[in-house]
Amino acid sequence: MTSQIRYYGEKDMPVNVRNQINHLNGCFTIGIIKEVTTVGGTAYLVTLLGEHDWKVMRIVGYEMEVLEEHIKG
Repeated sequence: MTSQIRYYGEKDMPVNVRNQINHLNGCFTIGIIKEVTTVGGTAYLVTLLGEHDWKVMRIVGYEMEVLEEHIKG
């Protein structure tokens, strides 16, 4: 199997990923979702847009971490 990358918006987001994002309790808009599938599994890179900042979250299984944080300027 080769690696695969898919891009889509919030309406096509898997329910389990949406549920994890909703637990953040922040004021943000979900931007683009990047789904990366490799032999080792699938990771989701979700862009969250706030009023003054934006961040990219990585979700693998039930684990979630911040990959990038940026201040809008």
